[in-house]
Amino acid sequence: MMRKVSLFSNLIRNMSKVLELIIERRSIKNFNKNFKISSKDIIKIFETIRMSPTSFNLQPFKVYYVSNIDIREELSPICWNQDSITSSSGLLVWTVNKEDYLRNYYIKNQIRWLADGNDNRIERVTNGLKIVVDDRKIRYEEWAIRQCYITLGCIMPVIKELDLDSCPIEGFLTDKVNDVFNKHKVYNSKNETIALVCAIGKRLEEQNTNFLKNKKRLPMEDLFKTI
Repeated sequence: MMRKVSLFSNLIRNMSKVLELIIERRSIKNFNKNFKISSKDIIKIFETIRMSPTSFNLQPFKVYYVSNIDIREELSPICWNQDSITSSSGLLVWTVNKEDYLRNYYIKNQIRWLADGNDNRIERVTNGLKIVVDDRKIRYEEWAIRQCYITLGCIMPVIKELDLDSCPIEGFLTDKVNDVFNKHKVYNSKNETIALVCAIGKRLEEQNTNFLKNKKRLPMEDLFKTI
């Protein structure tokens, strides 16, 4: 027992800054409605998403930052009335192209751009991606949504490092949210569909008791095995 404590203590003393940020962050449910994120910090978050890894570097998504409170209030009832939808400074909204548009237009053009028109590279990437989606028995649209989650994982410690807070959100009615954004001409829901949301801002201290609790996580031995 003492041995385990000693190892853990050494880990804490020598942990990386990124690990420290991941351990410290919490998903915030109640934000300070009066707090506004600076444009400089928004750009840093955007750049983190832009530079995040994605499968074959294809970046099959768009990201919208929605600070408009009227739109967010309209979204609230179709996002399970979560307080963070309206109390945060804004919402990062990832969208992906729908299946037909992805398959017949976006992927072909993006691969050609990345390969600088090199036919051999175009063929390798095209075939490689097809193998991935076929092997996992998923649609291209599902593959694209998975790439959004990779970028989400990258930005959360960065948001924490900026002394901001975040809350990833999957609780929304997809078609109805698409209708709202389509109505406000944010994007064309004929070709795009919402994939993921993350509320960002500054937590409301007195209402975030969860922030004071220790994270409850499975023990190492239940999650990992070294072979």
